[in-house]
Amino acid sequence: MRELILRADDLGYSRGVNYGIRDAVEAGLIQTVGVMIAMPEAGHGLRLMDTQRLCLGLHFTACCGRPACDPAQVPSLVDEEGFFHSSHYYRSAGEDFVSEKEAGLEVRAQMEKFIGLVGRKPDYLDCHAAITPKLARALEETAGEYGVKYSAIPADWTQQVQVGGRMVRYFGGSVPDKTPLEQLQAIVDCPEEGCGIVIYHPGYLDEIIMTASSLTYPRIHETAMLCSDEARGLLQKSAAKCITYREL
Repeated sequence: MRELILRADDLGYSRGVNYGIRDAVEAGLIQTVGVMIAMPEAGHGLRLMDTQRLCLGLHFTACCGRPACDPAQVPSLVDEEGFFHSSHYYRSAGEDFVSEKEAGLEVRAQMEKFIGLVGRKPDYLDCHAAITPKLARALEETAGEYGVKYSAIPADWTQQVQVGGRMVRYFGGSVPDKTPLEQLQAIVDCPEEGCGIVIYHPGYLDEIIMTASSLTYPRIHETAMLCSDEARGLLQKSAAKCITYREL
């Protein structure tokens, strides 16, 4: 790949995640961070960041925590206690149970909360973990209303999608058969021209992550790699240029 966006997702998920992302940003490789603005630790995470310098996205979530708007306004998205349905619920439902109107209300509520906390619109909008066709339409429509780039992930990650004015391809920062550093080397060596977005989930393991997230140990391995001299040296020796969503 000629250009790479190294993206750290899940700021706000927990304090452990926030500190891991902070360390990855301070190490210099991460310039793009996705914020779970509706999560209780979002404010803590933002206080650790230079929010004006960094490229910050709204990492919309509808599968953990509580909604930004009144749960009574979005009954299709929440359980009887007012919490979002889990990603497992989405995967096992067998149908698109989401109300597109309710999804639109929640996307706008999270967008407004982001603007209120950060003081500006996000540089992009994407979705955390679980998505349905109706939710995707609500995200794309709201992105258009606010003039924000929508970073939609295709069902087939080998296919490129348009983000802003560019075609991009997504890569996972962790894969089963490689270390994070080996995966980064493989991405850098990819013969495709154009832009690749590499999605990382740096963070340290705390009780919230160990009990609420299906993604645990890869977070600490990615954090270590992103903070390492080996990763910095790999990118310095490569022909790849690191950019952000602002340049798409």
